[in-house]
Order: sequence, then C-alpha cells, then structure tokens
Amino acid sequence: KVVSVSSFFCFSCVVVLMFYVLCTKYVREPYMDEEFHFRLTSRWCNGSFGWDPMISTGPGMYYYTYGMNRVLQSLYELGSEENSWGCSLPALRLYMIPISFASFFIFRSISSITGPSGKNAAILALKTFLFPLLFFYQFLYYNEILSTATVCIAYLLCLRQSYIMSAVFGFISISIRQTNFIWLLFCMAVAMQREVMISNYAGDSPLRIVWIALQQLGELCWRSLTNGRALVKTSPNFNGRSFCPFSCVPCDADILL
Repeated sequence: KVVSVSSFFCFSCVVVLMFYVLCTKYVREPYMDEEFHFRLTSRWCNGSFGWDPMISTGPGMYYYTYGMNRVLQSLYELGSEENSWGCSLPALRLYMIPISFASFFIFRSISSITGPSGKNAAILALKTFLFPLLFFYQFLYYNEILSTATVCIAYLLCLRQSYIMSAVFGFISISIRQTNFIWLLFCMAVAMQREVMISNYAGDSPLRIVWIALQQLGELCWRSLTNGRALVKTSPNFNGRSFCPFSCVPCDADILL
C-alpha cells in the first residue's frame, strides 16, 4: 500500500521531535554556533539589549525568540525574566520547530504555482522539507530555518503579486541574515519579468502568447543543453546530479523555477 504524503509528513514531524528530544537529553551544551546565539539571547532575556561582536548576522531571530519568551511568560507564568525556562537552550531550540513545520506548507504553496499541483506539489515540498542541509537545523537554535521560511514567504507573495507584503517579509529575512539580499534580487527579477510580460502581451491572442512561451522554453532548453555538454567535456569527473542543489532527487530545484 502506498503511503500518503500527509502520512509521511506527519512521520517526518515525529522524527524531528524525536531528534529534538535526543538533542535536549544528550546535547545539553550549545552546539557550535549555538554558543553565540544562546549567549546573546540570554542577555536579551535579562534585559541587556547589547550586541555580540562575534555574531555576523542580523537581530531578527533574537527578536523572534525574545517575543516567544515574553508570550510564554504571559500565558504560563514560567518564571521571572531573569530566570525562566522560556530562554533556556531547550526552549530556544523548540521555538524553531513550528517554523520548520510551517515551511512544508510554504514549499507546497510555491510548488503548486511554479510546478506541479496537487499530490505532486506536496511530494516536491516534502522532498525540500527533508533536504539534508536544512533538515538537521530544524531541532537546533540556528537561524537557517527562520531565514529560509521568511525568504520563501517573500517569494510566495511575489508569485501572488502581493509585492508590498513580499517586501515586508524580505526586509524581515534580511534582518535574520544579510545574504538573503541576493534572494530578494531574485524576487524582484521575477516580479519585473511578470509585469513586463503582462504589459507587452496583454493585447495578444492566447495562441500567440503560447507560441512565445514555447519559443522561450526552447531557447532555455537549448542553452541548458549546450552548457551541460560543455561542462561534461571540460570536467571528466562531472556528475549530472551536481546540476541540482538538492542532491537526493534531481528535480527538486523545480520548486524555485
């Protein structure tokens, strides 16, 4: 019997929670860059809103976790501001998990617009959710998950032509990680291309628009083919999977195209 996508996603969420429990039990000290993130967040929780020169990213993630801590204190009265579970390392790691789960639905929404729809869109989103370089940050206090989610929301809003809200989430993503500026340029290029296409071909017949799209697709395929052949000739050890940033499945990059 074939397992449904929703069932496999639920199983993946359970795996993430299991890894979180194991990390909480066996990795009690901050792991690698968690040391800097945890140290600065602890200061913020104690009311000292300074900055750590060892941190090269923006303050977006710390605003998020500080806000989550304040909400928990208000709802559950977990303790004083100087000594509460809400700013402990297990709590900070836990704050990333809801963002991780939400990212699956963001990926699925993007895929349904840019690629396949229905079950195939969910499968593509699930493969992206399980992408190894992203998956192993889902139960640690790193900014990768929050950064990816905000960038993808900005891209999704751009695809839906909600450009103001896309810019808002783009600004949030830059506050989490400055290099997201590159992805905002990508969103801007997508928006400009769509607006130009709409304005240039608004009065044309549907058949002409389809013909122009087929011409552009053919040109893109031809360039990809010729570039690929050149790469194979110049690189004896070339592996075709290196074309795709998601090494587990060759077509995963379709979610961004």
